[in-house]
Amino acid sequence: MNKSFKKHELHIIFLFLLSLNYIIPFFIFGNITLFYHDTLDSEIVFNTIIGRSFNDNFDSLKLFLNEQIPIEYLRRAYQPFTTLYHFLNPELSYWLIDIMVKLTAYFSFFCLAKKINKNFFICALGAALFASINERTVEGFGFAYMPYLIYLISFKTNIKLKHFIITLLFGLNTDLVTCFTTVSVLFFVLYILNTKDQKNFIKDLILLLSVFILSILISNFNLIYGQIKYGEIQRLDFFYESQPFLINILSYFIELIKFPSFGWTLLKQTPQLVIFSTVILLTLLHKERKSLNLFYLILLVNFVPFLFRTEFISNIRNFNNGFFKTFHFEYITSIIPLVFSIMLILVLNKNFFTNYITKLLLLLLIVFQINSSIVPVIKKFITNKSDYRNIYTFNGYYMYDDYKKIKDIVKNKKTLSIGYDPMIAVMNNIYAVDGYHNVYPLHYKKKFRKVIEKELDKDINLKKYYDYWGNRVYAFINDEQNIDLNFFEAKSLGAEYLISKYVIDSANIVLVDNNFNNAINLYKIK
Repeated sequence: MNKSFKKHELHIIFLFLLSLNYIIPFFIFGNITLFYHDTLDSEIVFNTIIGRSFNDNFDSLKLFLNEQIPIEYLRRAYQPFTTLYHFLNPELSYWLIDIMVKLTAYFSFFCLAKKINKNFFICALGAALFASINERTVEGFGFAYMPYLIYLISFKTNIKLKHFIITLLFGLNTDLVTCFTTVSVLFFVLYILNTKDQKNFIKDLILLLSVFILSILISNFNLIYGQIKYGEIQRLDFFYESQPFLINILSYFIELIKFPSFGWTLLKQTPQLVIFSTVILLTLLHKERKSLNLFYLILLVNFVPFLFRTEFISNIRNFNNGFFKTFHFEYITSIIPLVFSIMLILVLNKNFFTNYITKLLLLLLIVFQINSSIVPVIKKFITNKSDYRNIYTFNGYYMYDDYKKIKDIVKNKKTLSIGYDPMIAVMNNIYAVDGYHNVYPLHYKKKFRKVIEKELDKDINLKKYYDYWGNRVYAFINDEQNIDLNFFEAKSLGAEYLISKYVIDSANIVLVDNNFNNAINLYKIK
């Protein structure tokens, strides 16, 4: 009884530590902070509009990119967890899903870890770290569930109907683009960790993985159908530049240990860098067989982006107009954090340095919970930046009050954003001719290019960014004092208003209002 109570108590402690991710920023800012890259500026907006569309026969989709985005182009459009956005407001929906995914990751990994390591504290610590590393909760439950799937296939001797149902439910809430790519790697992880006899292992492997894969395909069928139904997409215009061999080698090792750049990834990825480096060092010191095999697997998986950056493969992709060009095979590396987490539990079976490592890991666990709050704390309380807008929060990023006023003015007319993310307009129920989309029609990319053509000609890197990639259909500028956008072409696309961070001097526009809480200038195109 006492032993059981201690286990329960430890779970409470580690779950409390995970909850600091919400408690600390809420106490400081009155809002919960998050790293906004590809989350606030795209994925949350997608989920929000999908949720609204359940109630208006998909009319809300017209807010996107000049009405160019059908439901078949949106990830998670038919995944059950997205329906939460239909019933609750976007922020509450996001944080509830974030909590559910992290709880799934914690208990899923713990079930696996206790089969590998008999130290309950290490298992709980590893589970909390994995829940923290599994940060892309907006994409669903796939990676959070994978440890439990490994536990079922490689360790559980008596698979029941309930396990198939659980696998089906989590599969239906799994992202196709990132998770499906990693299934091939998952097979090798299962084989390395397996403790069953070969016959039962193969049977459970085939049955459970089949259910998992089939459920992913069912809930993501719209993405596959959309590629078949509609015409050319902008991804056919992708151009892949190869890297020189030495730079490619350097990139390989940087990606291997998630070495951060000195930009927005510095605080976000530093804890992973420390964990992954420590795991590699301990693996090489202890030479634990399964951990070494998993490390060799990581080295092999991380070779995929290296291979795709070579001149030979890049040229093949550039001259291909099919799936090989448009699909991002490099997503296969998304499973590497899970493999590193498993390796950590394996190597901490040894007593060598365990006490010191666990103290370091506890510190890193705390850092994971506060790292998205560090930058806004510095900017708000230390540098005392004037008119600081905390873009790490929903209120700070989406500027609800200002955009409500804009909506009252523009009504149902379409807008172009300059200096602000156009997805902010969409989030506030304002029609946009620009935006951030992984899939959209190629012809629209070419039409929009006329709006920004002169600005692209001023900067070769910006030009490559749009022409070679182009998922961000933005009104790019080089100099806020000399904005050279083609407003005539913008109006021909359907834009009647400009939402600008900057004051613009042009005979083709007229100021409507600039009395906002933030630096916003609303113009009407003549």
